[in-house]
Amino acid sequence: DHFDVVVVGAGSGGLTAAKTSARFGAKVLLLEQLPRLGGDCTWVGCVPSKALIRCAHACHEARCAERFGVKGIATEVSCDWHMVKQHIKSCQEKIYKQDDSPEVLEAAGIQVRLGCHASFLDAHRMQLTGESGSSVVTAERFILCTGAGPALPALKGLDAVPFFTYETIFDLDELPSSLAIIGGGPIGSELAQAMARLGSQVTLIGKLMPREDDDVRK
Repeated sequence: DHFDVVVVGAGSGGLTAAKTSARFGAKVLLLEQLPRLGGDCTWVGCVPSKALIRCAHACHEARCAERFGVKGIATEVSCDWHMVKQHIKSCQEKIYKQDDSPEVLEAAGIQVRLGCHASFLDAHRMQLTGESGSSVVTAERFILCTGAGPALPALKGLDAVPFFTYETIFDLDELPSSLAIIGGGPIGSELAQAMARLGSQVTLIGKLMPREDDDVRK
């Protein structure tokens, strides 16, 4: 099959590239090696983290409500972690159904192939390999949106202890009573604040927002 544009990777970047190309009239193929679209943003990044922050903000506001003249809220405010997870899941499902599902993309004129591995044969040919076999597609343009993953620090003994990354933290069965977060960048900082507001004792290890200007960090 020949396409004007082949997009490799169906996270936020790939979805945007595919939709934009299709709006300009291009024949588009969107490839994803995982069995679902959405990538980090929908499943382990933007959506679940912001849903978590919203729950944490509600807990924080409830604890601080009295100083704003709100009466009748119990002194001991706590979170129901299972309900927090349900809220996160409902947000993910809503966005997936309205923006990220194969049905939505195909309705926009984009062909979608899931569960396939892509490799270049030359500047205009790409081989696709999946459970159903192998095939070759050609295209005028290829857009690579293969995303990223968590970077594990070179800590002695890390491989001998259980730990979470931003990809797995939302799978926790229970809210931890204490939590150490290594890394003070945007992901670590927002996660630290959210988990603390939900009730965990959090220790953040690392410089806070190290890539930002000092004025921004303050």
